[in-house]
Amino acid sequence: LDILQVLERAPSCRASLSHLLYHLPQHNTRSFSISSSPLQFEGTESQKTFQISFLKRLFRSKDGKREMQGLCTSWLEGLGHYEKSNGDFPFNVTVSLHKTPHFRLPSNESIPLIFIAAGTGISPIRSFLQHRMRQKKMNSEEKKFGSIYLFYGCRNQNQWLYGDEIKRMKEEGIITEFFVSYSREGKKEYVQERMMKEWQLISKLMIRENACVYVCGDGGGMAKGVKESMKKIIVKATNVSSSIAEEIFRSWKTRFFEESWHKNSDG
Repeated sequence: LDILQVLERAPSCRASLSHLLYHLPQHNTRSFSISSSPLQFEGTESQKTFQISFLKRLFRSKDGKREMQGLCTSWLEGLGHYEKSNGDFPFNVTVSLHKTPHFRLPSNESIPLIFIAAGTGISPIRSFLQHRMRQKKMNSEEKKFGSIYLFYGCRNQNQWLYGDEIKRMKEEGIITEFFVSYSREGKKEYVQERMMKEWQLISKLMIRENACVYVCGDGGGMAKGVKESMKKIIVKATNVSSSIAEEIFRSWKTRFFEESWHKNSDG
């Protein structure tokens, strides 16, 4: 039993606030990927601004009797509601930035890109897309930019983050094509399953055009599934054994980048 369950089952118990705080477990820090490009606000009053993305979902307690929501995500949502209602933001929120030098766009802008994300994993991908959009606007039309393909998975249409923005980027030529998979709606499929349907496209980009791949999402299921799909695509495209496909996949380590995490139930 946790402290809340004890208090619920023994309403006569009257613990002091200091006693409760002493026994509450320390919360872990929460990590969020930045979902905006530094070029997006360059030259404006908001040039030191960055954006993050999160989904607030309800989940059941370990005993299955209570419906709960994430601590940090619901708190962040509350701050947003406060600002909208009061017109100001009198809070100081402490953040620290952690660099991920391995997860960045190639310096050669003509290299094709494959983005693969699920859920809030679209956050850093969105920042890359914004960056490419600004690069195109800042450079001459003669400069060649590589094609961009996006594979995105979420539970249903309501959880498709930045869907309208992605469609607009497709219309403006920032994204060459995108593929969206819903795991809880319609013809249910995961993003790694959609990859297999587009195996010819992916093999062409990886084997013939030396594309770079960026994967962002749950490291326990989605990211692992993406790697397995990549190996299967190598087998289908080259007719080699699984062991040779494994070696080929490992040789792509300078072109295959991953930013993943393991699910945390207390959000």
